[in-house]
Amino acid sequence: MWSASAGAAYRSFLSQLKAAMRANDHRSLIGMTAFPLRVNSARGARVYRDAQSLERDFDRIFTPRVRSAILKQRPDQLFVRDQGAMIGNGELWFDQECPNAGPSECICDRFGHSAAPGADRGSGRNLC
Repeated sequence: MWSASAGAAYRSFLSQLKAAMRANDHRSLIGMTAFPLRVNSARGARVYRDAQSLERDFDRIFTPRVRSAILKQRPDQLFVRDQGAMIGNGELWFDQECPNAGPSECICDRFGHSAAPGADRGSGRNLC
């Protein structure tokens, strides 16, 4: 169970994320991202270490499937656990705090089809 304050933070971030996605605002979406960012796909995992590399592969990362999952996600149906909140079926994970992004929320990780909550994120730690 998550606290009311955590729930408010998750809902707020989801609202900002959806607004940026609807506007196709790459700058805002990249600004919400904590690095390193691990992206899993059918081709394997890739780690993005900075905003420039994320911008370069933006459309490869934010695929139509990921965009759709973000835009369809209802705040009251977020799956939340100790490592953050999951959008869709694991297309994207986010958390309330980002040590390298200041006090706001961030995108932590984006998983591919086969990943599940708690899946290995490389180092075994939360990337945010």
